[in-house]
Amino acid sequence: SYYVHNYTDKGYSYSSSLSNSRAMVKVYTGNQIIAKYSVPTGKIGTLWHVFDYDPATDALTPVNAMSYSN
Repeated sequence: SYYVHNYTDKGYSYSSSLSNSRAMVKVYTGNQIIAKYSVPTGKIGTLWHVFDYDPATDALTPVNAMSYSN
């Protein structure tokens, strides 16, 4: 699983800073981008669950969910 955590606002469960950041995660194989994920907008939370990876099948599964974690 791949997550992005907004540690700056870890004490604020109502924070929307991460969601408003326009953050993007790019996944590469060598020099080639194989996936792009943009943070969900208009959401509350400090933890963005971007995707899950299965090494057995080499598959990325998008999750793109926000939650709170201190």
